[in-house]
Amino acid sequence: MFSAVRVTEHRGNDDLLTGGLGRDGLRAMTAPAFADPEQPTANEMRRRALWSNWRGIADLAPGGGYGELYGSTASVSGREFNAMATVPGASQPHRVLVQVPDAFNAGKRCIVVTASSGSRGIYGAIAVAGAWGLPKGCAVAYTDKGAGSDYFDLDAGQGARADVERGAVGSRADGLAFAPDTTATTGVAFKHAHSRDNPEAYWGHYVKQAAQFALQSLDDAFPQAAPFTFDNTRVIAVGISNGGGAVLRAAELDGSGTGTGRPDSNWLDAVVAGEPNVSVAGARPLYDYTTQAALLMPCALLDPALAPLPQPPMTAPSAPSWTLRCASLKSAGLVEGNDTAAQAASALARCRSALMSGARSGRRTHRPTAAMAPASIPAATTTPRWAPIPAHAPRPPPSARRGGPMAVVSRPARVSAWSIDGWGRRTLVSPVCNACARYGQATAPMRCACAAASARSPRACLAMGCPWWCSTVLMTD
Repeated sequence: MFSAVRVTEHRGNDDLLTGGLGRDGLRAMTAPAFADPEQPTANEMRRRALWSNWRGIADLAPGGGYGELYGSTASVSGREFNAMATVPGASQPHRVLVQVPDAFNAGKRCIVVTASSGSRGIYGAIAVAGAWGLPKGCAVAYTDKGAGSDYFDLDAGQGARADVERGAVGSRADGLAFAPDTTATTGVAFKHAHSRDNPEAYWGHYVKQAAQFALQSLDDAFPQAAPFTFDNTRVIAVGISNGGGAVLRAAELDGSGTGTGRPDSNWLDAVVAGEPNVSVAGARPLYDYTTQAALLMPCALLDPALAPLPQPPMTAPSAPSWTLRCASLKSAGLVEGNDTAAQAASALARCRSALMSGARSGRRTHRPTAAMAPASIPAATTTPRWAPIPAHAPRPPPSARRGGPMAVVSRPARVSAWSIDGWGRRTLVSPVCNACARYGQATAPMRCACAAASARSPRACLAMGCPWWCSTVLMTD
């Protein structure tokens, strides 16, 4: 189940939580330097990864309260256990990491297990789980949940190594963290986008495997107190965003991992999920929410009612383009009002109306942000392939999972999205073409032009004269 196991010690100026940077070092605007940028050491890469992941999650600014009113950047000494793990049915492994503090109390044994949010690497949740668990003497287990930042450079034939002690990058024969199955010869492939797996279908299993690796690591760290099991060790799962979704999926698994939910085989003692990205059967696809948000939010942000609230840092330079967005929405009949203020208020009202109607029906598929989830776009017929598959739905067959929700074809740097329903049926989603077709604002020939242009980029779509909303869903070119 676990391979490439590596154990390292972290004490003194290289602790578990901040790599010796402390709060002041994490606040620094400049990343920790490499003595030799061409050949950074494993400790240097770890320290930079910690710096980057802390800053990506925690508000460390002076006066923000972190480390003073809440949270901890205390120096915690201990050991790290790194490995690669593979769940049955997946073609690519995921990273697992366990931090065991020297202050771990085998008499009050506890594990905090977590999953990185977004596509963050293995340290992606350290500010969420590590900052709470390590100072309290708990072991903390991490998984990148099949996403992570591991990559493969097809032009160079090199990728990120599983064991960074041997160097940052290597060839396919060097034990890589991710080696794509593709005939493509140019571009950069990332595990989350190009693994040919459906990682979200395994989210709960990734989390449970990380917890199992924690038990194994504790057996190795404290053989005199072994065995460590789910029965004699308290396990708390914590995550935010789609890391929160992952720990909720883990809670659906019973002790055997079969999902039967027998009370006598529960393996988790508690779950803490902050603003989890989840989807339920019958809910509108996440694609609809993100498309609507991209359409209406720029205009809605100009509503005077939002002025007393903290504003995005680029509000002033962005206001002219947001004003144009309001005018375009008015022209398309998507908002009401004869001036920008009225149009912005209308856009915000649509956002809030959709949010509240979704809450009343119990069909929420996105975090409830103030200006999220307007209701003007018809629902698609499939669940977005990145939303958690409902527990009651059968798993997609191997052909659907391996067929590649974001498979490398010829240009792996471009992201394409498969939409997979609960039965594993797939449809290639073209957000550019869908946006044009749904609104019916483009003629049939123009919709065809949009479909053709979307194979290249949203910019190509606009260049061919498609309406502006055709480019509202991000596609990487």
